Amino acid sequence: MTVNALLRLITIMRRLPVKGMVTMNLNIKVRRGWRKTNFAPEIKEAHVEMFEAKALTLESKEKVDVVVLTKNSARFLRECMTSIYDNVPVNRLIIVDGYSTDATLDIVEEFQSKHGNIKLIQTMGTRGYARQKAIEMVETDWFMFVDSDVILCKDWYRKALRLIDDDVGAVWGMELWSVLLKSKGLLSMFERANFRVFKQRGGTHDMLVRRKAVEGIRIPANLHTYEDAYIKSWISKRGFRVVPAYDPYCIHYRPESVWTLKGSINLIANDLTHAFKYPELFSAYSFFAFIVIQQLFAKNGFMAKFKESNSNLKVLR
Repeated sequence: MTVNALLRLITIMRRLPVKGMVTMNLNIKVRRGWRKTNFAPEIKEAHVEMFEAKALTLESKEKVDVVVLTKNSARFLRECMTSIYDNVPVNRLIIVDGYSTDATLDIVEEFQSKHGNIKLIQTMGTRGYARQKAIEMVETDWFMFVDSDVILCKDWYRKALRLIDDDVGAVWGMELWSVLLKSKGLLSMFERANFRVFKQRGGTHDMLVRRKAVEGIRIPANLHTYEDAYIKSWISKRGFRVVPAYDPYCIHYRPESVWTLKGSINLIANDLTHAFKYPELFSAYSFFAFIVIQQLFAKNGFMAKFKESNSNLKVLR
């Protein structure tokens, strides 16, 4: 076997953990298929050992600040924070809270008593303003954004380290909607669509960021949505790559309000507005709209009511 062939074999073997059954927090299991995508990072054969050495250095020496934005986020915050502390070497957990009135701050205090490294600030600003304030507080060379309603996969940070190189400014983990976990076909299509959207827009559900890549950033204070697109664009303009991955990943537990008629309309309208600006994403956003409508029917029993009324019509006939 030639040296090049051996290096190719090593590269393939190191990608294999993505294949098969991946066990996540809360004992949820999802069938994950390994596949090659246009967005997956290219690992040069000669750099395989270098990547491993860098990853080991970061893993053994460096902790990272983690940023979580909250506002009445008690529903899944405890599970979210547990997954952070279980799977990321946390230097400080920076909570930017929008003056929550539910049990959010009680949960934060609970974790502060246990870990003693939480920094809490409160603001009434937009998500863009909140992320800007958080970035200004970061002290570590790398930091993470984690949404308050996601659960990180096992070994999230360790898996992300494999993708780091000198020109990488951020690593984004795949976001999986929790409502799709039982549907293998829809989940697979959703992953592909989500990759296409991330390539254009970015995302901060679970993202590891090099602090140097966002130096000097000033996120517009009026951005309450698509601030993630601004961050991704800034990192790219600084000359860094933003690397998406199927693994690591997070599970996104969207609030129940999303699956109401009003919430569904707002979500679809917001996505399709962006799709009209970027026609190449129209099919991906249309697929998201299909999922939202399907869940709206499922959550509110519309399909059962439709079947019942259809059955009554057949009887009348």
